[in-house]
Amino acid sequence: MTPDDLSLAGRVALVTGAGTGIGQAVARRLAAAGARVGIVFHSSRDGAQATLDAVRRAGSDGWLVEADLAVESQAVAAVRQVLD
Repeated sequence: MTPDDLSLAGRVALVTGAGTGIGQAVARRLAAAGARVGIVFHSSRDGAQATLDAVRRAGSDGWLVEADLAVESQAVAAVRQVLD
């Protein structure tokens, strides 16, 4: 199996740090594989928006989740938002 064979259609992913760097690349790859992507960011709203735009260009759906994952209540809220 190659990465191109990976299908995540009907799945939901939560990617932390998705506004920049590795997190952004992971979110884009998951979207290309068909996953809907929750894009978690703490300080880079513009980067997160750019990632969301790329997810949508890939034909998938996603949403922005602002959270400081060092704060337990925000981490729990981020996961709940994705589950909803």
